[in-house]
Amino acid sequence: MTVGEALEEALRGWGDHPCLLEVNRQQGVVSTGPRELQLRIAERAAALQDWGIQRGHFVALFLNNSTEFITTFLALLQLRAVPVLAKMEYRRIELDEIFGNARPEAVIAEKDHLPLLSPYLEGATVIERKNGALHPAQYGKGGPPRPDLPPELASINYTYRGCGYPLGAMLSHAQYLHGARVLQDGLQGDRGEKMLAILPMVHIFTLVGCILVPLLYGLTCVIADTMH
Repeated sequence: MTVGEALEEALRGWGDHPCLLEVNRQQGVVSTGPRELQLRIAERAAALQDWGIQRGHFVALFLNNSTEFITTFLALLQLRAVPVLAKMEYRRIELDEIFGNARPEAVIAEKDHLPLLSPYLEGATVIERKNGALHPAQYGKGGPPRPDLPPELASINYTYRGCGYPLGAMLSHAQYLHGARVLQDGLQGDRGEKMLAILPMVHIFTLVGCILVPLLYGLTCVIADTMH
């Protein structure tokens, strides 16, 4: 079972409480229900496909905590593209390693983060997030899906391993679902309870514990992009 299939099953019997509550500086608290979440993921997947992202493409994500991060991540999984997740704080030494190693076909980033990434964007599709929405900023060369990718591959998550060089871990759909199930077994979260997501969503702990656990087990994820 993929993450998308498990999520679809969870949303069918969701209930009346929201899936996501985003604390937004401009709009206050923005609520997203189960039906709206499904529609937004489907719409995002269709848009990404229109912009040239295909099954097997590596897509680097540099987005702040937001509903857009969640819908984009889940839409990429639905397309069977491969999100490449790295910290927003990474600078030249880490980015050299990530882009040299992963060679992503596309980059999705906050508009104000793109100047830092500019040395790595030649030939890639670039999608920028500005004022809470995604827009294509550059169309890349595209190309066929990569050969010999494991069919169970969900994402590549970069983490620090010392000496300034991050290590990319290849994670499967089964690993995501297993991690969420084990955490929920210990947490025993009840439907309708709220979980606050403060840590950056690119962290594997946040992805599993603060996004997938709530969405798969009926909790509401409260999204904050700052601890202040």
